[in-house]
Amino acid sequence: MAGIGTGLRTYLLTVTDVTDLVSSRMRPDALTQNETFPALVIEEFSSDHSHTISASSGIVTSDINISCYSESRLEAENVAEKVRAALQGYTGSAGSETIQSSILRNRASAYMVPADGSDGGLYVTALLFEIVLTEAVPTF
Repeated sequence: MAGIGTGLRTYLLTVTDVTDLVSSRMRPDALTQNETFPALVIEEFSSDHSHTISASSGIVTSDINISCYSESRLEAENVAEKVRAALQGYTGSAGSETIQSSILRNRASAYMVPADGSDGGLYVTALLFEIVLTEAVPTF
């Protein structure tokens, strides 16, 4: 398992409603310097690998945050809505991963004031998903 973040990016790149807005600007963990907006940041906060008494169960529950950044509130919200529509309730392939369930747990919006105090801040709408996926069970 490479991490569900990579798989989610691969899946979202196939969703035209998302790529029409952000193209391939879907970054792991942080925006790039001099980023073009709108853009997404995909972060895997935690992953819980379930176990039985004697071995791995092959089930992983991951908390994934997808932050949608833009120079306008309306665009950040629109991108977030397209991501939500693509992921909430989704089951199926995401790169080399297989998603069993995808639940939107939280949505939050903010304005990021620039360090220089200018008006050039960023709007962000963040979506927190709980994603359950399968993983290979090791054999010994």
